[in-house]
Amino acid sequence: MISWTRFPWAILGLPALLALAAPQAIGPDEMQAHTTPYVPAPDVTVRTQVELVEVPVVVRDRQNKPVAGLTANDFTIFDAGKKQQITAFSVETFAPPDTQGPALAATASTPSGAKLADAPKPETALRFVALCLDDLNSDTESLMSAKKAARQFVQTSLAPGDRVAVVTTASPHGTPFTDDVPAMLALIDKVMASPRVSENVAMDCPPIKPYEAYLIVNRLDPSVVQAKLDQYRACAKLPNGTAPQMDLLTALASKIWDRALLNNKDAMHALDGMVDGLSKLPGRRTILLASSGFFAGELDNEINLLIEKAVHAGVVINTLGARGVFTIIPGGDGAEQRSVISRGRQSAPAQTQATNDRTQSQSAMAKDDVLSALANGTGGQFFHDNNDLLKGFRQLGMVPDVLYLLGFAPTEAVPDGRFHSLKVQLRAGDRDTVQAKKGYTPAKPAPLEQSPQARLDAEVKASDTLHDLPARIAWEANQQKGGITYTALIDLSSMTFLPHENRRAQRLILVAVLRDAAGNFVAGKRSDVDLYLTNETFARLVAAGGLRIAITVEAPPGTYTARGVVQDGLQGKMATSSWELRLQ
Repeated sequence: MISWTRFPWAILGLPALLALAAPQAIGPDEMQAHTTPYVPAPDVTVRTQVELVEVPVVVRDRQNKPVAGLTANDFTIFDAGKKQQITAFSVETFAPPDTQGPALAATASTPSGAKLADAPKPETALRFVALCLDDLNSDTESLMSAKKAARQFVQTSLAPGDRVAVVTTASPHGTPFTDDVPAMLALIDKVMASPRVSENVAMDCPPIKPYEAYLIVNRLDPSVVQAKLDQYRACAKLPNGTAPQMDLLTALASKIWDRALLNNKDAMHALDGMVDGLSKLPGRRTILLASSGFFAGELDNEINLLIEKAVHAGVVINTLGARGVFTIIPGGDGAEQRSVISRGRQSAPAQTQATNDRTQSQSAMAKDDVLSALANGTGGQFFHDNNDLLKGFRQLGMVPDVLYLLGFAPTEAVPDGRFHSLKVQLRAGDRDTVQAKKGYTPAKPAPLEQSPQARLDAEVKASDTLHDLPARIAWEANQQKGGITYTALIDLSSMTFLPHENRRAQRLILVAVLRDAAGNFVAGKRSDVDLYLTNETFARLVAAGGLRIAITVEAPPGTYTARGVVQDGLQGKMATSSWELRLQ
């Protein structure tokens, strides 16, 4: 039962919550909170049997070629950090379409002591590939190269039965999965570059590229501001002694960054929608993203949440750097070596030009960082710094020549419908690379009767992911405050509220805890947040994407496993997340 007693603001002890509430225009009579230390309840162990879990694994050597000839004894599987016994093992081999013989063959074997009946079936699972061409963040030349390679890829490299949907970041919906190659080619041909902001900004005075605009708007690099002021003085032909206007520079940078950020948000939204669509399909599911790249900017949390969502859904994101080899030519306007163009403007001073070159190099690395994070975080691969894009598409999109299927029956696992993290390792000393799915979700049984507090405590002690409540959780090491900050973005439009005096009432319970490498509890906080929102405030929060609440748990330097739980007070629905972070 919810009690709508008002807590005086003086006892909150939650400065992060107050800081986030103000920009969202929430009045003091609409949201109040009470924060206390949290100590976990005594452990309760529940044991039950979960059916066989199948883990597809690809092993690649240093030349990125699939490795054949491995046995079950070469692998080790960990489920939530606990070593599991491999009870089933099989191998699938694939012959590309242009070779002789059957396309697919499979052999099955089991390790000593395993039951043959437990071995995975040798039939190859269906495979769905969302072939995504990033038209929002790719220049025309890069996109044309990616389209050419994509055409060759679908014509020569798909396996029998593959289903492909050709999509873009600007138009991610409405294209069905098909094995009709001519239909795929027609869709690829229609893709055109459509960025809202271009890297080629020579007509502006001064010329500001998106990454430079990001640095200026967020006041992250004074040398960039000075370089642009110097260019402003030159291109505007200001008289000697006339100071350039800082407000005009800031306004121009804000315009450019706003457009670039909209591009980035739309690209993330498109990928998020692809994950949602693929999660409903059977078989193996992959996004193959060809992009010139985009940097996170203000979207670090969104990227982490997308990775978590893809892993939970069993969707792998493979990324391809569509711009190919990237080289900064000193004094060459920071352009790519393969497409240097004379802009016909006045040469910048050496110091200004050095700053331009440095920021362009930083921009390229930041864009690559996002593509790398999406691939590595979901068990995929990142193909980059290579102009042979067809090779990249084949490496990322083809069925691997050798695929190992490992099976195990989890020990001490509860079939609760939550995500279980997986890790696959090769025998000690082996330097080959393992590509495997990051986890699995066992079937959820009928719910057991449990008090809301007991369920909250149980979820705090768990290590898996739950998405019953429409909330996304992200983590960040807060070096300034000496702790780890847990941020929950809660979609109010999908929640139930109690109508009361023309307002919407709800209580949110948030818990954040930190554990050390041995699993020992270090610190925790709990905050009970009472919402009593007017219709106007509710509409604003929904339009802004939700209510964002943060808690910082103080801790000494070290490596921690952070656990966060959000629970609604009316229905008891929850969202949970775990993350590993290091606090310097």
